Amino acid sequence: MTEIYEVIKSSETTNEYDSFLLMLDNALEKIGSNRKSEKIHVDIGDPNKYIVKWIRSNETTCSNTGVQKYVWVNFQQFIKKYFLSHWGNFILTEEFYKKFFIPYLKNYYNINVDKEIKLESVSIEKLNLMSTLGNDYEDEYSEYTNKKKGTATCIVFKKLDSQNRGWITNVNLVDTILSFIRYYFQCKNATCKNIKYNNLELAKDGFAKMTCQSCSKSTFIEIKS
Repeated sequence: MTEIYEVIKSSETTNEYDSFLLMLDNALEKIGSNRKSEKIHVDIGDPNKYIVKWIRSNETTCSNTGVQKYVWVNFQQFIKKYFLSHWGNFILTEEFYKKFFIPYLKNYYNINVDKEIKLESVSIEKLNLMSTLGNDYEDEYSEYTNKKKGTATCIVFKKLDSQNRGWITNVNLVDTILSFIRYYFQCKNATCKNIKYNNLELAKDGFAKMTCQSCSKSTFIEIKS
């Protein structure tokens, strides 16, 4: 600060003083630009990275009536690979799934562009994929199965098609996941918009607190339940 004051004091003309202020503004802008917004991994927005299968049974037929069941096959591995590296151990806690993730998927599922629906249920289940999927099972799914227990930790969606037409697919699952991430993890500061590494925690009275790791701004977000 002393050096800045000396430059200002020694400036002999208005032009010289204005030039110095411009130089100072440029320097401060460059310092601020070092704190950049972090984008999420591109695979999170790639439908091909999600495996969603329809569960065939006597209760679910192609008539589009009754409760349809779907399974997100690689849910556990996907969360650990991408969410864990982006937002830390909080996403492995019961609180994250009970308060944030599962309620959002159930009540704000993006079945089509600009259309959210409520599902009958969304649950985390341990499944024997071979018996659950039958002829739809593929050998590559073995990598998602616990070799000792013979089960995979998956998310199971139940949807009443007589009320809401449309299938649950990897495409609309991506849309829903991205919507969830933007709602809870994206910085609300218009000049920042950082998503990656932001901290989410439960607050009071139905709100969560999100703190941006880029601009340090904290925002209270209403929990969608």
